[in-house]
Amino acid sequence: MLVTSSTIVDPTWCPDSGATDHITSDLNNLHVHAPYTDNHGILHRLSCPHTSEQNGIAERKIRHITEIGLTLLAHASMPLHYWSEAFETATYLINRLPTPTLHQRSPFETIFHSSPDYAHLIKTGIITSSSVLGRLIGHDFFEGKFTPEEKLILTSLEYLSFSFYMFLFAVKTDLNVVRSAGTLTWFIGIACSIVPLAFTVLMAFLFSNNKEEKGKRILLVLLSVALSSTSFQAISSLLKDLKLLNSEIGRIALSASLLSNAICWIIRDISNFFLFTTSFHSSYLTPYLFKSQLSRVIVVVIVVFVLRPLMIWMTKKLSEDNATLKESIFFGIVVMFLVIMYVSDILGMTSLYGALFIGLAVPTGPPLGTGVVEKLELFVTTVLLPAFLMEVGRDIDFSSITLLHSLEVSSFVFVAFWGKFLTVYGFSRYWRMPNKDALTLAETLSSRGLFDIMIYRLLMKATIINVEAYSIITLFAMMNAAIQTPLISYFYDPSKRYVNYRRRTIQHFGHTGETQILGCLHDEDQILSIANVFIRFHPTLERPLRVFIMDLMDLRGRSHPVLIDHQFHKAYNESSLQQTQTSRIINAFVQLEIYYQGVIKNHYYTSITPYASMHDDICSLALEKGIMLLIIPFQRSDSIALRDMKKNVLDKAPCSVGLIVDKKIISHWNDNITQGRDQMSHGVCVIFTRGPDSREALSLGMRMARDITVKLTVIRMLVEEDHVTENSVEDNLDIKLLQDLADLHKVISERVEYNEVVSRDANETMRVFIALEDSYDLILVGRRMDDRSPLVAGLGDWNYFEELGVIGDMLVSSDMKSTASILVLQQQTIAQDHILH
Repeated sequence: MLVTSSTIVDPTWCPDSGATDHITSDLNNLHVHAPYTDNHGILHRLSCPHTSEQNGIAERKIRHITEIGLTLLAHASMPLHYWSEAFETATYLINRLPTPTLHQRSPFETIFHSSPDYAHLIKTGIITSSSVLGRLIGHDFFEGKFTPEEKLILTSLEYLSFSFYMFLFAVKTDLNVVRSAGTLTWFIGIACSIVPLAFTVLMAFLFSNNKEEKGKRILLVLLSVALSSTSFQAISSLLKDLKLLNSEIGRIALSASLLSNAICWIIRDISNFFLFTTSFHSSYLTPYLFKSQLSRVIVVVIVVFVLRPLMIWMTKKLSEDNATLKESIFFGIVVMFLVIMYVSDILGMTSLYGALFIGLAVPTGPPLGTGVVEKLELFVTTVLLPAFLMEVGRDIDFSSITLLHSLEVSSFVFVAFWGKFLTVYGFSRYWRMPNKDALTLAETLSSRGLFDIMIYRLLMKATIINVEAYSIITLFAMMNAAIQTPLISYFYDPSKRYVNYRRRTIQHFGHTGETQILGCLHDEDQILSIANVFIRFHPTLERPLRVFIMDLMDLRGRSHPVLIDHQFHKAYNESSLQQTQTSRIINAFVQLEIYYQGVIKNHYYTSITPYASMHDDICSLALEKGIMLLIIPFQRSDSIALRDMKKNVLDKAPCSVGLIVDKKIISHWNDNITQGRDQMSHGVCVIFTRGPDSREALSLGMRMARDITVKLTVIRMLVEEDHVTENSVEDNLDIKLLQDLADLHKVISERVEYNEVVSRDANETMRVFIALEDSYDLILVGRRMDDRSPLVAGLGDWNYFEELGVIGDMLVSSDMKSTASILVLQQQTIAQDHILH
């Protein structure tokens, strides 16, 4: 695989300077490789001579690969000359296994921003099955490979893996989302199950209209229920991979699929009751039905009245700040799960029902539900599930498929798919949903996934369907997933609605009226950083500030994203031990609102969604509320997922965006409150180069300068005349804004200072920034800048934080003497700007 700057976070090639003999005997000749590395965005750097400690990471990784490769060879009793294939396999496994270094994410997920796909194991199982490889070699490839005892262990392991998978699916399911679902969601959720089920059940009666075929009718009806159901787990996984979980279509699809799942489970039980009533003699039927229903009642009573209260008690014992779930509590949850499965099996009810009931009883989200998922998911998805998927493919038998029966089963599949698709599309269009959105929703709810294939295999093991039917519907599910995923990506792009034709920037906002600002934070330590920026806006009765605060929380331990509006939030007592991070954040900004009574009005939100799609919640709220400036704290210690989320916001935000880097240890906010607003003096510096981002920074600085406690310094960076690039539109806009600054200087000359600095190259630019005084409290700078400008030429190659821009990255580096906080601004780009440029 070719690795380039577009696929990796840090596109740097750092070979050992002592190992360059493998490349060239002369270090000066390394430039011959420059065309290749430059074309693929790879930076070539050498380690320092005689510093072997710089090679530790690479050497440890080589040792890791070597040990795993040799272990694979030894376990398979393979000769050493297969070391190349073994090491490739070891690298493949390492890249797809989660690691604590990446916060339990795999390298594959970190690079490509999607979970590893294990569906290829099904294809491997198909290839190695008796109907493919077995025909080529004349016998079953796995025949004689396992003893009867080992086969029994493998069968038990497969069943256990599906039970754990069902348990995790239930733990991550939040049933409360059904109550908040809208009318459209309820209609779609009910109709997308009832309509295809009605057609397929009618077909089942048509294909088995003889009295002798009642048994076949039972099997066809149960097959109809399986084909008409919409798996919540499969839809959730699909939307997560497509980064559409918290989109409008994603929320409707999740709620509708959960309703469809519940309806199909109920219909399946009712069908079993009536169908068994007409199929068996009453002397056998009565005790069977009594025992089956009694067993379910017993399991539900145990779960609801014994285990559920016990779990709630465990949750109360856990502190929210405890990052990890206690081993004793986790062990207790696993024991409950195994006991309920055993009891369900003893009572004659399938243990999967027990796994489902106990999973739904676990409180969703942190600390208990999230902790259980984080500890179990890694083991289930990387150890148990792959073995199950291999067997899923091996059970497909092409030789069992005949023309007559394949047409019969395919007709059920065809009717169920198109019945669901046309029903969802019709209801969506009736509710005036746009055509592309209706098509996307219909394609999503008619998709099939891994969970559906698991259900099909259980039906085959229970002899409800035969191998032929299993092979046909499993192949259809795989084809469905391969076709529907790219179609959904093509039809639906939620970011398109963020592109608008209206200016929402500080520069184009008038001097009077209410200013809407959105502050996003993912840690309560960032409260002061956000609050200090709000204070510097100098809100007054003529220019009040409407602030929207969004607490960002990663979606963990649940499948359904949540956007909470805390409109009627009640402040907690500060001494309360039950305060959450969100409540502490809200209480802090409530105090700020009280102190600035009448000029600052706050609104509070919490977004619980994956970081990969969190920008949708942020941008949607910014678009809905008419936000002019969106502020997000930036820290050098941010995880890769957080940085990717902030890059997505910068790319798609429908307003201007500011990244605040707080380098001050002292809290200006606290100083304001203790010493008084009118007794403090704050230095604000604007670094003005050229372009829309610099104009946004200068506009914000000019607004801050209207506060009598602020002294504004504007440093305009210029290049020598022979390097100036002509752009009349940009130059005219810059000159016009600088004229406004000159007018402001005439009014408050004692608090506004303007300097011009001429720089010949990037080295002089760097020296100017390093020489900045430490008297500034806040530095404003534009994010985007032409990399070809002599001011920063060559510095882009050493830009560690792309989201801060070249100059912003320099200002936050450890080489800077100034301890001022940095606010990096990016002005909103509208459709007209793309046309002009």
